Amino acid sequence: MQRVQNCFVIEWKGPFYDVSQIRDEEFENSFYLITGKVAYQRTNSCIQYCGISKKRSVFKRLMDRDHTHNLVSRDKQIWIGQFSNKNNNLDKHIELVESLIIYYWKPELNEKKIEKPPKLAIGIINRWLTTTGDYRKNLKFPAQQLDDVIIYDGETFWATNKLFKIDL
Repeated sequence: MQRVQNCFVIEWKGPFYDVSQIRDEEFENSFYLITGKVAYQRTNSCIQYCGISKKRSVFKRLMDRDHTHNLVSRDKQIWIGQFSNKNNNLDKHIELVESLIIYYWKPELNEKKIEKPPKLAIGIINRWLTTTGDYRKNLKFPAQQLDDVIIYDGETFWATNKLFKIDL
């Protein structure tokens, strides 16, 4: 068991229902989640893919001709996420967080990073925002099935859900 020295807050904005809706979003060096259903899927919508965009916007990344998000054919939702603290916006941190989410959640359409846990101990806190940037109070979208807090101590995963606002 290692000390968790890498801890990040990710603010997820969404859902967006079409790639064109994120054209003007300033999300570069960031994350995205694609939820929905693939062809012939009979279960509920779920997180199908987790990805990152480095050095260009998520919009430009999703416009790649052969991007995996095109396999999600029904009930598609797009969530874009960034570190709450812009100082964490380094390639090594982005890769580490992506590795945690993919290994922990194992989205159906991800092929890489699914077999090996993150290289370092890491913790993330997921916060959910509306498309206008207001914090969400209710968890009702498939992307929000991702636990609010996930910690990997080098051996074991720890997670919890249902963080909520407390008015004092």
